[in-house]
Amino acid sequence: MRKRVKYFFVFFVALCFSISRIPVITSYAAVKTITLAKDNQIIPGENNLVSQGKVLYQAKYTITAKNEKGGAISGKAVKCTVSGSGASVYSCDGKTNASGKAVIKIRKRAHGDITLNVTVGDKSKSFSSTIVKPVLYQNGFKLTVYYTPLESEYTGSKVSATGVTGKYRSDFLNAVKMEGYGKTESGSYIGYSSGKYSKSDKPLSCTGTGLKKEKTVAVDNTIIPRYNDQGTWKRATLSIHGLSCYRRAEDSGGGITGYHIDVYAGVGKKAYNSLCNSIASSAYTVTYQGNNVNVWK
Repeated sequence: MRKRVKYFFVFFVALCFSISRIPVITSYAAVKTITLAKDNQIIPGENNLVSQGKVLYQAKYTITAKNEKGGAISGKAVKCTVSGSGASVYSCDGKTNASGKAVIKIRKRAHGDITLNVTVGDKSKSFSSTIVKPVLYQNGFKLTVYYTPLESEYTGSKVSATGVTGKYRSDFLNAVKMEGYGKTESGSYIGYSSGKYSKSDKPLSCTGTGLKKEKTVAVDNTIIPRYNDQGTWKRATLSIHGLSCYRRAEDSGGGITGYHIDVYAGVGKKAYNSLCNSIASSAYTVTYQGNNVNVWK
């Protein structure tokens, strides 16, 4: 009996010693840290981007989840909400990838501050960010050119015109119909709208500004802001990569729809041809600077 007790005791001590040498297994599956980085910001390549003079922004963020050892955690469920005037979550990856990352896209009408509330697994964290301007349009734009015709450069016979007194060269009147305004041989200006001509001190845009070389452009106001807010115009300031000078969205045109900008060249065929020769057929990159940004000192 004593031998059995002795053998059992020796066995028990040996077992305890063996168990004490078994390594403790620690799980690193829990999320320890969440970080967020802003990748880019664009105006998305869609239609109907503008509402009441405010353009739609899209910002792309990447979150990264790591364990307490700094290793990436994959396959964790990701949820995101956002607060901020006009802000919403456009898309959010459902899980972290093999690198512990997930992509979140936020959309906001106009620039401003936002707060992103991110949950990965059972850990949550809030991040502050700002949707800023200037911002690049995702889609490129087709460019065309318009100008103010000079009657002295036309040779047609002189005829009467509806809405104005006097006679004007017929081919000049046709050009005015196409371009909107023209400069007569007497030095005055006439415009064309709603089937008749009218006299003016200068060529005007649809927003009431004088047309200016190296400034005025005609745009589709569902893509680029040009909005009358209770008597106050909100006109986008643009930089068109490849053209010198900033441009302002002051005008419109019957054929100017979608991603199409008509650039005002100035007065006469020489100005028109000069700008036409510098315009490429390929799409132009355009950056939105904001509304009513005064870059013309």
